[in-house]
This record gives sequence, C-alpha cells and structure tokens, in this order.
Amino acid sequence: MKLGLENRVRLIRGTIDGLLPSESKFDAASCILVLHFIDGEQEKLKLLKSIKGHLKHGAPFVLVSVYGDRDNAEL
Repeated sequence: MKLGLENRVRLIRGTIDGLLPSESKFDAASCILVLHFIDGEQEKLKLLKSIKGHLKHGAPFVLVSVYGDRDNAEL
C-alpha cells in the first residue's frame, strides 16, 4: 500500500544547531542513540531543550538512549 509519505515527510540530516529559522517548528522529532555520546548532563539537557524549542506544541518526540559505561564493551 502506497502511503504517499514522500510528499509528507522530509528527512533533514545535520544538527539542530544548523537549522534555518524557516525550518524552526516541526510536527515530530526523534533522538535515537545520541545522548550517550554527549558528555555531561548540562550538554544533554541543552540538546533536549533545543529539540523541544523546535517542535510544535503537542508534537511527538521519540527518545531512545542507552545507559552505562561507554568504555565497557558490553554496552
């Protein structure tokens, strides 16, 4: 079944800091396996607040993260 997503969805590659003002409010966002690469809780919080600032009110946000020692092969 063809859903016509190519006319309704746009993938933007890059960082949130690189968004143009005209691309400032989105219907949804995801942050998948990113936070564990960012050092410090304040930097992680800064990223999450930035994402929130670019979402329309009530827009869904999918967050997938891991927790543990990054230097451990088991992670």
